[in-house]
Amino acid sequence: MNKELFLIFQFSLFVGLTNIHSQADYFKNYQYNISHGLASQTIYNALEDREGFLWICTDAGVGRFDGIHFVNYTTDDGLGENEILEMYEDSRGRIWFSPFYGPISFWYKNKFHSYQNDTLLQKINTHSGIRHILEDYNKNIIIKYDSPKQQLTRIDSNDQVSTLYLSPYLDKLDITNHFFLNEKKEITLVTKNKIWLTIKDSTICIINSTASDLKNYKVITSSDCKTAFILDAKGIKIFKKGKLQILLEIEYIPSPELISCLNIDANGNLWMTHSKLNNLVYLKSGDKFTKPISILKNLQSNVCFDHSSNAWLCSSTGGLAKIPLDGLTTKNILFNSNLMHENITSSYCQKDGSIWIGYPNGYVTLFSKNKIEHINLNKGTRYYNRVLDIGEDPNGRMYFCLDEGGCRLKKQKNSSYNIDYFNDKAKRNHPGKGLFYTRDKKVLFSYSHQFDGFPDQIGNYQAQYFHRFKERRFSHFINDEGNILLSAIDGLIKITKDSMKNLSEEQIELKCRVNKFYQLKNGHIILATHGEGIFILDNNRIIAHIKEKDGLAGNICRHIITNKDTIWAGTNGGISGITLNSASYNVFKNINTSDGLISNDINSLFFRDHLLYAATSKGLAVIDYLNGDQKHMDEPIVIIQSFMINGIEHSSEETFELKNGDYHFKINFITPNLSQDKLLSYRYKVEPQDSNWIYTKSTSLEFAHLNYGNYKIQIQSKFKNSEWSKSAIIAWSIIPPFYTLWWFLLLSFTFFAGMAVFISRFFIKKKYSKALNAVMLQAAVENERNRISTDIHDDIGSDLTNMVILSRIIKNNSNNNILSIANKLESTANELINKMGEVIWALNPANDSLEDLISYIHYYIKSFIEHNNLVGEFKFEGISTHNIPLSAQQRRNTFLVIKEFLHNTLKHAAADKIGIYVHVSDNFLQIEIYDNGIGLNYEEQHSSGNGLLNIKKRITQSGGTYRFSENQPTGFKLNFRLPLTIYYENK
Repeated sequence: MNKELFLIFQFSLFVGLTNIHSQADYFKNYQYNISHGLASQTIYNALEDREGFLWICTDAGVGRFDGIHFVNYTTDDGLGENEILEMYEDSRGRIWFSPFYGPISFWYKNKFHSYQNDTLLQKINTHSGIRHILEDYNKNIIIKYDSPKQQLTRIDSNDQVSTLYLSPYLDKLDITNHFFLNEKKEITLVTKNKIWLTIKDSTICIINSTASDLKNYKVITSSDCKTAFILDAKGIKIFKKGKLQILLEIEYIPSPELISCLNIDANGNLWMTHSKLNNLVYLKSGDKFTKPISILKNLQSNVCFDHSSNAWLCSSTGGLAKIPLDGLTTKNILFNSNLMHENITSSYCQKDGSIWIGYPNGYVTLFSKNKIEHINLNKGTRYYNRVLDIGEDPNGRMYFCLDEGGCRLKKQKNSSYNIDYFNDKAKRNHPGKGLFYTRDKKVLFSYSHQFDGFPDQIGNYQAQYFHRFKERRFSHFINDEGNILLSAIDGLIKITKDSMKNLSEEQIELKCRVNKFYQLKNGHIILATHGEGIFILDNNRIIAHIKEKDGLAGNICRHIITNKDTIWAGTNGGISGITLNSASYNVFKNINTSDGLISNDINSLFFRDHLLYAATSKGLAVIDYLNGDQKHMDEPIVIIQSFMINGIEHSSEETFELKNGDYHFKINFITPNLSQDKLLSYRYKVEPQDSNWIYTKSTSLEFAHLNYGNYKIQIQSKFKNSEWSKSAIIAWSIIPPFYTLWWFLLLSFTFFAGMAVFISRFFIKKKYSKALNAVMLQAAVENERNRISTDIHDDIGSDLTNMVILSRIIKNNSNNNILSIANKLESTANELINKMGEVIWALNPANDSLEDLISYIHYYIKSFIEHNNLVGEFKFEGISTHNIPLSAQQRRNTFLVIKEFLHNTLKHAAADKIGIYVHVSDNFLQIEIYDNGIGLNYEEQHSSGNGLLNIKKRITQSGGTYRFSENQPTGFKLNFRLPLTIYYENK
């Protein structure tokens, strides 16, 4: 942003207004309350630990936040007291909790320590609340009580506890709550008499020089007690290199006496907690601060910071709020505070540097060098009339395409703008789509069923091309050769002066909606599509297709621009940078909300002064690090949350030795992600079976059926702009089975060698046994043959007889009927083959299970439907049918019941639809089969045919029950149920 525009923004923001900017929130923020999982709406403080979790102090316990889920802890979990005011993490990773009143406690190695289970805490007698806990440069922990007693508790690096008493001549001094670390990491206290004290090991020293340099001042500490600010008549000061330096002059501070807390974030911005104005931030701009901005002005909050460039506002009544600092910049604030609407539908940077912003309500905002102006372009009848596209012709006239109609603005001598609308109302009846340009930079309007333009712009283009294609369009484009490309309902259409061709007929991928076209200098044309990512064409052929799976930020791409041989795409998932290389087009960078974008929903892009501007559904984002390296994030940490073996939790820090057996391993892990980086990735490998890393988005792994041996699993995580983390390692070993050990093999050899001597004694007995088994087997075979012959006689004999009769007829008939009879013979033969297959299936013992029966019924139903041109459906519900045995008789009876019903339907019901529903429970198999035919008179069928009698007989033999009924609105239905216990007993 140039200096002139910066001054204009400051003028418009602050001159004539109060010292506090009080418009609606125009920065990205996330708010959490009890509905999101917080234990309470009352939040005192927040702290990010070394593992990346955010700890939250409330009046109802403490919470731990991983970026997605809250886990809350209370005294029931080992916390010393539920109302916790502050926290501190020491150099050993212990998180100390300062209670409002009651015993002290800390969290260490996934466990709460209190006086009940920790000998160190049993030495600390806390009869009142603890105000502060800090650790100095020598790893001594000092505890300050909320008590008039002039004493402190000191825990040294060896966990030895002692009491520090103030010197006798200080006994009457009252220590205030100003308790902080100075620049040398010495713990410093300030009395109400403005005497400064430092604690060095076990000695309390007085600092006289500080008090002598100051008059009528007060000390204000940061929320983490690591910084002290001095407020006096000149303003806010801070110690730097042992000297006081002024940060903010007093004239920029509203009601200084009401300041309760000050903080400086990682970007150098100054945060102020104010008793009247709540939360204020002074943005760092060079070596100065902007005027204060009101942050979530309705919340009275304590401000804390994490390591991921977020500010956390801890409200006493409104829960917790997160504000990413990367999006809280001067440029973002100054632009967005002057928008009419946060949803920006279009944007454009004029040649003279002016910026145009379009909204859904037909208004545009102009940011020029000397003014900010809101202009109403509405002339249509719609209330919701979006400004879809903004452009400029070589004469500097601005063009605007709206949902209804279009217009252009011409600057007048008095710096006002004259709006020129289309006169033809019919031109406004077709919804607008956008703007596009001719080869000589004329600006044309794209509509759903035509394209058009002002007379001095359209020329003879409409006369040449319009009549050739009249279907609905999504966008228009004129390439360097003067040919028109239309994205239409029928696909991508190319129109020349002499021909029209649908390119999607040969390349079906091009039958998609194109939002924007863009032609590169090398002649390649980029298609930004609505759902299919980006296509790149060369001579009307697809040479590249880039989607989310190829690294694109989102598949809905709304805008394309180029800058410095790079393609930039605005999508529904953020911004993607693509290398502009004719040999290869690859995504090399993605920018999303974790990089400071207000929203990932991008509508348009433009460059200005080497900065990228993104118009989003939440405002205008200004990205000032685009052409440099992206911010490098700290290496993440993988936390093992649980390690389960056969459902029993074990410590992941131990190496397990397991007996040989079949084990199921389940590992749950997470990397805390307070930045909400959507590109957080994980990878793992199980050694020795995996030689390469396996990539995953899941936070849970399961393994089973591992052979014996030594195993080690490594799990790593990575943010988009970080290195891979160190491995979280879990190791275990499965002991080989005893029968693979040398001593067992030797013993086995000796045993079997001895047994070989006695084996010959059993040969004769074995011979007679085999003979007896052969006789029994022969008897079983004879019984099965009898059953097979009966089946063949009943099912196949009649068909064979028909084939013989048909053969005789063929011999005796005239030639005219031979074809018909041959067809019948062929049909009979096919039916015979099918029945033979059914008999074979019923005989095969390998099919004696409920799972095979249902599979065969499904296959038969499908074949029956296809062969008879019916409509059908098959549904299955219930428990798993795996390993439920059936006898051949039970399988056959069940199948023949279904077959009998289907053939009766085909012969008698005149139905065109059948259906079968199978439900398996723990004790029953229930089958419902129905058709939509003319129905069936049960009494008539019972008296005149054998179909229903056979069905009844087979169901009764299987121990089941049945019911015939009408199928509404038409048809016939059979519902029968068979007890599965019968199947087990028959087996």
